[in-house]
Amino acid sequence: MVNDTILAGLTNLFALFGARDCVDIEVSKRKLHNYLARHFGIRDTENFITIYETLRDLYDSSPDIDKEAIIKDVCTKIQANLSTEEQALFLLRLMQFCVNDELGYLADDELFQTTASIFGVSHEIFLAFCDFVGDKESKLVRRIEVPGIDGHITTFWMPHFNRIQLTYTGNDTILMDDVPVLPDTFQTWAQSSVVKNVRTGTRLYYSTAKALYSKQNTGNEVEFCGRDIDFHFPNSENGIHNFSFTLHSGELVAVMGGSGTGKSTLMSLLNGTLFPQSGTVTINGHNILEAGAKELIGFVPQDDLLIEELTVYQNLWYTAKLCFEGMSDAEIHRRVLVVLRQLGLDGARDLKVGSAINKYISGGQRKRLNIALELIREPAILFLDEPTSGLSSVDTENVINILKELTYKGKLVIINIHQPSSDVYKLFDRLWILDKGGYPVFDGNPIDAITYFKTAANYADANTSTCPTCGNVNPEIILNIIDEKALDESGRMKEERKISPQEWHETYLKWRKKKKPLKEPKKADVPPTDQKRPGVIHQFAIQLQRNFRTKITNLQYLLITFLEAPLLAAICASLTHYAPLEGYSVMENKNLVSYLFMAVIVAIFIGMSGSAVEIIKDRALLKREKFLSLSYASYISSKIAFMAGVTLLQTLLFVCVGNLIMELHDVFFVWWGLLFLAAFLSSLIGLLLSQSLNSVVAIYISIPILLIPQIMLCGLVVSFSDLTPKSTTGNVPVIGDVIPSRWAYEALSVTQFKDNEYEAPLFDIQRKKYEAQYYLFAYLYEVQSQLETMNDEKTKGEKVQPEHMDVIKKALPTLSRIC
Repeated sequence: MVNDTILAGLTNLFALFGARDCVDIEVSKRKLHNYLARHFGIRDTENFITIYETLRDLYDSSPDIDKEAIIKDVCTKIQANLSTEEQALFLLRLMQFCVNDELGYLADDELFQTTASIFGVSHEIFLAFCDFVGDKESKLVRRIEVPGIDGHITTFWMPHFNRIQLTYTGNDTILMDDVPVLPDTFQTWAQSSVVKNVRTGTRLYYSTAKALYSKQNTGNEVEFCGRDIDFHFPNSENGIHNFSFTLHSGELVAVMGGSGTGKSTLMSLLNGTLFPQSGTVTINGHNILEAGAKELIGFVPQDDLLIEELTVYQNLWYTAKLCFEGMSDAEIHRRVLVVLRQLGLDGARDLKVGSAINKYISGGQRKRLNIALELIREPAILFLDEPTSGLSSVDTENVINILKELTYKGKLVIINIHQPSSDVYKLFDRLWILDKGGYPVFDGNPIDAITYFKTAANYADANTSTCPTCGNVNPEIILNIIDEKALDESGRMKEERKISPQEWHETYLKWRKKKKPLKEPKKADVPPTDQKRPGVIHQFAIQLQRNFRTKITNLQYLLITFLEAPLLAAICASLTHYAPLEGYSVMENKNLVSYLFMAVIVAIFIGMSGSAVEIIKDRALLKREKFLSLSYASYISSKIAFMAGVTLLQTLLFVCVGNLIMELHDVFFVWWGLLFLAAFLSSLIGLLLSQSLNSVVAIYISIPILLIPQIMLCGLVVSFSDLTPKSTTGNVPVIGDVIPSRWAYEALSVTQFKDNEYEAPLFDIQRKKYEAQYYLFAYLYEVQSQLETMNDEKTKGEKVQPEHMDVIKKALPTLSRIC
């Protein structure tokens, strides 16, 4: 905020330079009034005019006064209260204030040079100031002559501030956004502002003037074209209808429309996510899906793409690693720092991103970081879906200003946006408006859009696009006109609209035909890019490292993951640690079987629950990596490898704690291996759930559904022979063969029985003993049965069947060996 003291100081300098250069007193008062009113919004300037007259008389009557000392004193005092841009513009204003027909003295004038030195204006810019006030063309000063405007417009580009100043020399009345351009004085050409000749209606756009400078500062320009694009959803007329356009580098394009008008659909068609049923989308004449062209497109969706557990810097680092194969870590580090500085995030580089609820960085910073994830790839065309949703008005303006800065560097930026403010709306170079059903109804300059729809709707003030008092525009009026309801005979509002989407679309097509016809896209080489996807194995390594870094920074995850297994082991072992009065013994522990069973169930539970949300929380990230054509197999493999490591440690902790309490000191590695296999297999089931279901709630509801059959069908809780009457065949039912808990439990039980320290030396002997008993009783019974049958046949006088003797002959050697 500029106070009266600063304004008095500025007035003092005007008086000093005016007296020195003999500027006409009336002309100088008029220029001072215009400056204070236009630049500072001061309506009552009489006090400052009086101060100017008093000081002017003083300086006129004191020719020997030390003007340089006064300039240094006043400039030093006001410098701390004016921005760098304001200081430079004030110097330019002083130079124009003092200009006369003899312009050569300006560059050599010591007082102006002293002022420039104090305000930090470089000599090159100072000379450009001289060219501008002298109406001479140079590198930064351009003269525009437009048919339909008498005279010419002189523009001056201030590269450090990305501002254009203009003056008009001629006899016409020129308006900028319906506000008169004052003669003999420069003013800032606001972005998206329109200069219009009242007499002829000829218009001149900011983008036209900016193009004079951007052509000399940007290389590798792209021409982005769409021709006759049509897309329809299945069994619906909604989509995008007959849309054509041509865009070039350095433009900021906004897509507006109500909800459900197809803005996101259009963006998906243009970035290659969806494919039109007819029509083409090209970059420099090449289809956007061709190699080399697709890498030029960046897309920032509305969903958050950030990894909450990583820092701002780490999010960008891993994105760069997945996009630039072969690039050194030092070069990636440099690129990350450049992007962070570019978006004003360098101060937050080491802050954890956090979630939308548990915040470490602001909403505006989160949105800028999402943009940075694409900028690190250096795309030539950047799409953003609702980049300002959920942001405050200040953050919204900051984000749009950043996007506007990108256009100055040659980027083509296309955004979806709802309800932009006047200041934001004026930043757009081009505006697309869609109506319900996906019908395009406007494509042109944002300021022209207001007069276009007012004219189409027969408004009385159709030629007025901005407020004549404050210069603001009201973008809402466009959507209000489009959605305006029809009235019935009694003047009541009807359900249907006054003008349907199809009618607006037809009006647009007729208006487009009257304009310059679209040319065929020019075939040219696409700009080169450094992007190169890593190989599948390298992607796997990067994503595994990223996953590992994500988890180790999450203290809560670490505590739950690695305390869960030993805690459950302690609970299970304590509850099954049966000790009679004589003291504890593994052999006397009647609950040992229960412990074996619970060990298997716990392993399955921790594996399944630990991996259940691994994929679903990365849904937005996976969409982006699919857009970048990264390997999904590498991503899944990295998740599987990570879960293998986690379950390996979890089962190790379980066995260490549980078996220590149970005093099971044998077959440690077998326990660990079997429980690891059970946990790992269940973690794969958890990953499958995470991939297949659409919500975390559905996933956690599904876990008991999968876990309870593991409990019931492992063979301990319910005997397989008791499942159904048909299960008494002695065979395990098919369902039992596919239950992991059954195999793990059986393997653990058998191993614990036969390989413990007591049983291991005796097992082979006992196996032979029981085998001999089996053969003895089974073969002996069969021989006895065959003999009895032969005896019965003899008794009855029947012929003895030779098969009986064959069985006996085969059985006798085995019996003789056993006996």
